[in-house]
Amino acid sequence: MPQLSRHAGHACKCRQPVPETRPQGVAILSDSPMVSGKLSGMLEPLPNTPAFRTALGEGWLESLKEALARFSPIERQSMRGSPIDAAGGFDPWGAVAIDTLIERLETQWFPAMMNRGGLIPYMQPIARVADGSVFAYEALARAEIDGRLIGGGQIVDAARAHGAMFQFDQVSRTTAIRTCGPKLLGDEKLFINFIPMVIYDPELCLQSCWAAAKESNTPLSSLVFEVVESEQFPDIEHLKRILKTYQDHGAQVALDDLGTGHTALSYIDELSPNYIKLAKGLIPESPRADDLKLVRGLVEHAKGRGITVLVEGVETEAQLKAAADLGIDLAQGWLLGRPAPEPVRNACPMKIAA
Repeated sequence: MPQLSRHAGHACKCRQPVPETRPQGVAILSDSPMVSGKLSGMLEPLPNTPAFRTALGEGWLESLKEALARFSPIERQSMRGSPIDAAGGFDPWGAVAIDTLIERLETQWFPAMMNRGGLIPYMQPIARVADGSVFAYEALARAEIDGRLIGGGQIVDAARAHGAMFQFDQVSRTTAIRTCGPKLLGDEKLFINFIPMVIYDPELCLQSCWAAAKESNTPLSSLVFEVVESEQFPDIEHLKRILKTYQDHGAQVALDDLGTGHTALSYIDELSPNYIKLAKGLIPESPRADDLKLVRGLVEHAKGRGITVLVEGVETEAQLKAAADLGIDLAQGWLLGRPAPEPVRNACPMKIAA
């Protein structure tokens, strides 16, 4: 993997604005002759480039969606599209999968939200299982669009459709630090998600985190950077460099969604995180002893290596009791507190009996 100069900040994609455009239509091309034939009966050819079909004019987006509804998912996989600008131009080399383009067109709110500081971090409490006291908060991305609250999943989908995962990851991390860091009390910690696939040079890409912490007077020791999609990351050595960079600067790291793949134990050993987060659903709402064998093994494996264990998705008192019986340290879920703009400190509704 090429290493960029740490002085090349101007070239870092994560610091570039997300392009804001208002397309006047789209140009579509298919690799399949059969699909191209069907498209030719529905959409007009692009002048001088007849291989492309266009959707233009009043109500072009709805007309396009109606046309695409007549194609199967497999047929749509052969299609690529590019927006047409107000001057009638388009970039054929920048064409993307048609379903990705539709997602981009339906989330025109995303670029302005990103470029104008519209990302809002909510804070969900993480409680100590032993006594229900708040140990930390996880920062979760939200946005308010036309009076509607947009969730993190929708924002990530929009970022992916706009090709803006670099920008989203950087902005969500630094916004969480600046907004939530000053709200921590005492030794409370802040868990912050990050996507390792977009951090190509840790020393360069993470400078904004150190700057945000300094500006907001947030101790790096209070920050826990949480790997998203760690099991889908192809380069384990590069991921280790990312985590080591965080730890070398005084922060801690966590692995998310443990127990959802066969590589879970090897990742614990390879990456030596400070925390692991057991995936939602590993402890059922009404758990039985047979349901907990995998969880027990993960907990014992992690705790034997000095790693703090956190379980997500705790929504019932039975789940919380099972977590205590398994020796799990921390819990997160709607039973303990929902995400909110301000920290909630009366998280746990009960104290686990000794």
